[in-house]
Amino acid sequence: MKIWLLENDERTGPHEIYDIRDKISNEEVKADTPAWYEGADGWVTLEDVPAFSSYFIKSSASETLQEEERRTAELIESLEKELAGVETEVGTTPQPQPYSQPNSATFQNEPLYPIRRFFARLFDISLYTVLLYIVKVQMGINPLVVDSLTKELMFQVPYLLLDGLALSYIGTTPGKWLLNVRLRQYNGQKLAVMTSIIRSIRVWVLGFAMQSPLVIISIPFSWFIASKYGKFLWDIPRNNLTRCGPISPLKVGAYFCIIIAASYLLKYSIPPEFMPTMENWKAWNPTN
Repeated sequence: MKIWLLENDERTGPHEIYDIRDKISNEEVKADTPAWYEGADGWVTLEDVPAFSSYFIKSSASETLQEEERRTAELIESLEKELAGVETEVGTTPQPQPYSQPNSATFQNEPLYPIRRFFARLFDISLYTVLLYIVKVQMGINPLVVDSLTKELMFQVPYLLLDGLALSYIGTTPGKWLLNVRLRQYNGQKLAVMTSIIRSIRVWVLGFAMQSPLVIISIPFSWFIASKYGKFLWDIPRNNLTRCGPISPLKVGAYFCIIIAASYLLKYSIPPEFMPTMENWKAWNPTN
């Protein structure tokens, strides 16, 4: 659903549902803000739009209602006069287009912010890697040696579950929160649990190549597809939307402090008896 608003006597739009919800949360619009959407008989107030009625508490005082109706009627009359004197190049007033349910073939483009999203994901993976190394050490497993590919892949399953659950329940992860990145459905709602987990698996396989050496190919390829089609591969099937807000210098500072602290923790959490295998591990690991 696309919605047009009358803000400060000026017609703005079209707006998506999630944009209007953000405006309501930020108190940029009110219950009596005039709005129009496809299928409406005329201009109404935001609280009368079904998608937003639950966000407002209607006043029971008849005087207040009458005053709102009077103000809305005046604003609509003023807008109609302005529109009557404005013509487009073809001599007609542009009409709002109906909103179609998005699918894998038709989806909404969005600013990609690939660098910020990459570092947010890198933070989450690094944080989980430190925790995983500590768990392995407590289990008596040398974290620097890959003795079984199947076992190593199984160690990644908790990360995918944690990432999916975080995105479903709070709409972000530690790395995304620090860099002000949020994930939503196309309608502005949070992702369902299974949808979120499946998306995390797609990112891990298609974006990070299951943290294998093929990551040097998968990441550039993912960015190429996103720049061509306006959305990353793992967000296309469900038309997910990634919203990036202004970066907080305080959070950026916390980001780097945590990364540095995690590096030192990782260095000193490995017992001395595991260190002789370090050279073999460096030779195997292509990232060093």
